[in-house]
Amino acid sequence: MHRHRLRNWLVGAALLAASTTAATSCFDLKKPPCAFSCATPPHTCPQDYTCGDDGLCYRDGADPAKCLLTPPGDAGADGGTD
Repeated sequence: MHRHRLRNWLVGAALLAASTTAATSCFDLKKPPCAFSCATPPHTCPQDYTCGDDGLCYRDGADPAKCLLTPPGDAGADGGTD
């Protein structure tokens, strides 16, 4: 009986490890062309993004025309650049 429980535990642990590995290997962080406001000082953006003159952070190398956000109303009041 003890051997049967050990086998079930090992099978369960292997299945858990396999499912965890599969779930983490499929994760793909989406980085939109723009997604953050940088309208207020110090006009900073996350890594790989640059603050535009309109107060939005744009992903480096992304097409700004694909941005679906409306710029903040006070953008540019303090320069709005990084």
